[in-house]
Amino acid sequence: MVNNDFKICFPEGGFKDEFFFSCLLDDDEGFVLEVNPINTTKILRIEFGYHIVYYENLPDLPSIKFIEEEGLDRINSQFIIGNNSRYIDRIVNESFGFYEKNEFKHFIFRHTDGLIHVITNEMPILNWIES
Repeated sequence: MVNNDFKICFPEGGFKDEFFFSCLLDDDEGFVLEVNPINTTKILRIEFGYHIVYYENLPDLPSIKFIEEEGLDRINSQFIIGNNSRYIDRIVNESFGFYEKNEFKHFIFRHTDGLIHVITNEMPILNWIES
């Protein structure tokens, strides 16, 4: 079933280059996703801090199925966000009333080898760094 809630995340960023997944950090400084644009020495750090409740790095074959089922192929961006998804539904249902559905955003980074799903209650901070 196509989910029409998903849309481009960071449209103001004007990201034109393809990004490659570089690093995923989940440590005492919070959760960070690092991606590299093609043909540059810069790294885009997507910093979520401590505001995530779930993340998953999904390999390519299950990602293809998810992209088709959710209709993500209609979105021309590697950075996607939605306020309604089956991931959010699952977290809310498994929380036994602790979480409410409207608390979360479903952030997706689409890369060459799959998808990275992040369920968060705040938008991440973008920082460019030199590699």
